Amino acid sequence: MLEPCNTWAEPNDVDTQLTKLKLKRLTVRTAAERSFFAWAACTANDPKTFPGIAGWAGGIRGMAEELAASGWKMVTEMGQPLIVNADGTVALTVATGDHNTGKDGKTQPRTKSNKGRKTQEAVLSNAFLFAEMEHDARAKIINAGKRVLWVLLMHRD
Repeated sequence: MLEPCNTWAEPNDVDTQLTKLKLKRLTVRTAAERSFFAWAACTANDPKTFPGIAGWAGGIRGMAEELAASGWKMVTEMGQPLIVNADGTVALTVATGDHNTGKDGKTQPRTKSNKGRKTQEAVLSNAFLFAEMEHDARAKIINAGKRVLWVLLMHRD
């Protein structure tokens, strides 16, 4: 069952949650800026889908590089890049958010493209079909269930 997620908009609430994760606002802001700069560096001569991918990759890379000195490591599990803290209890990732991202309102922000329960169930059920491709898939799923995932949603108007 999917657990509900929480959002924080008030600066003090944001700082409190970041402190619990041993993160600083500047770290998150820097990752968001790196995402934006990677996206903004694209031109009309890039493939149509590349700016979004460049922005996403810039955010992931930025977060991983900002946190590396604190013992966080970049891992990829079932194709999803995650930045995981040293004790493996917290994972971070970056995604493009919808128009509700960054707004304090009644409607909770979501990822821009649908990634719902059916997708999650399909990934989990398919993970063991290709054991020769990823021999440690079961261990990774078990480990994934023991940590909290935080998603940095970013949206550009």
